Amino acid sequence: ARAREDEQEEDEEEEEEEAEGEVEEDELDEDGDKEDEDEESQEDDEQQSRRRCLSAYAMSAHEYMEEQTRDADACAGSAILGSTVVLCTEAGRGSFMRATRDIIAGEVVSEQQPLTLLRRNCCEGFGPACLQCLRSVGEASGAAGGGGTEEHRAQPPPCSAARGCPNGVECDAVFCSEACAAQAMLGHHGLLCRAKLAPAQVAAQRAIDQLSKDWGNPHLSMAVQLTAGILAASRLDNPRTATGMLLSDAFQSLEGKFVSASWVKLAEGAADGACRAEAIKDLAVHAEVLLGPACCDLADDTAARLLLEPQALGLRIGMLGLVAIRARVDRPEVADVAAGDDAAAATDAVLLAGDTACRGVGPEDGLVPEIDASALVSFAAHCNHSCMPNLDLNFRHDPHRQGLWCIITATRAIAAGEEITIQYIPVVAVPVAQRREKLQRMWGFQCSCIRCRAEANFSEVDAAWFCSGCDVFRRHDDSGSSCGESDCEE
Repeated sequence: ARAREDEQEEDEEEEEEEAEGEVEEDELDEDGDKEDEDEESQEDDEQQSRRRCLSAYAMSAHEYMEEQTRDADACAGSAILGSTVVLCTEAGRGSFMRATRDIIAGEVVSEQQPLTLLRRNCCEGFGPACLQCLRSVGEASGAAGGGGTEEHRAQPPPCSAARGCPNGVECDAVFCSEACAAQAMLGHHGLLCRAKLAPAQVAAQRAIDQLSKDWGNPHLSMAVQLTAGILAASRLDNPRTATGMLLSDAFQSLEGKFVSASWVKLAEGAADGACRAEAIKDLAVHAEVLLGPACCDLADDTAARLLLEPQALGLRIGMLGLVAIRARVDRPEVADVAAGDDAAAATDAVLLAGDTACRGVGPEDGLVPEIDASALVSFAAHCNHSCMPNLDLNFRHDPHRQGLWCIITATRAIAAGEEITIQYIPVVAVPVAQRREKLQRMWGFQCSCIRCRAEANFSEVDAAWFCSGCDVFRRHDDSGSSCGESDCEE
């Protein structure tokens, strides 16, 4: 009887377990069906968002191209760069550029050397770089060190004026070749070489560098460097300009042709506006000590000293903040393997966009630490912003010619009459509201490009879908894409 009772209890337990298992299976089936339904619903929603976004883009693109064609017919400009681009001026917009003919994707639109170039950092591990062209020099160059001609690959000479200095101050500038050294001495370095300066001038130069460092803005130092370049071009003993360029012509070629606004006015509404004004006054005092003696060598001493006034320096800093671009120079250690005998590919110095972007480069990336620089490139300075730019900017060291070259390339087909654009800020996977707020705050305009027009009409659901899943693109853009980008420090 006990055995039968035990068997009966076991049978009942088995039946209960089977019943529970069936219930669990039913629940799992229901959950699975629900998940499938949710996934199908999500896919349907995404497809609908995708269709709506594409429709908005198509409508925006159609309106944009109609406006471009209409505006191009009414645009008056002077052709530059042969027959490829025209520089236009329009009330309320300032200067900008349009294509005068159809440009195919990948076509090189222009190749230019920077009017002035200032290294922003001295990255540990990269080693010294040429003051004139930023080519890696010295022991850090390695097997792939900078490429170029044998003259450029050789151990660089120190600054030629650094030896036998009467005041005991050594110039720490280095150059990749005698040609770069000679060109620098004819330019701003001829007036800023510490080996040729009096102790008071050296102290003023260091004070300017410290002021720029305190503000975290390289444009303060760069403005003084640009001033030195203008004065150097106007010297009567400058063999590059025979008897010396007129001061007004030198100013126009290096500064006057670009849009400008006072550095103080760029901070309107900001708490540090008054502090900026004081910083400019301090900068003017140091600049007078540093460059005042050079003004005595010019035909028009009085006009030259006007360049050192606070108002002029404030405008120069503001101009650089608006149009200077940020260049980061990398040297791929693996370029020889990837490019074979192509020395040019091994020495590419890529312009990585980002007024706030900073790419971390380490040995695991196959790259040495980068050189970070500010550059003033005439072509880029005339380009307006677009969140869908049609130009790509790269800096390269060409083994067949001296210096650092900015290569401007079309990223897509550009129609005749269409505006030429670059990007001022990182734009990939950045919502339209954030892009417009930053552009308004830093440059004082609201972007109305194809992308902004389309995304401004997105619903919250469509906007969330559009910016979702873009982590890899956001990472690429924040680390610096190949599109030219402003160097504004805010």
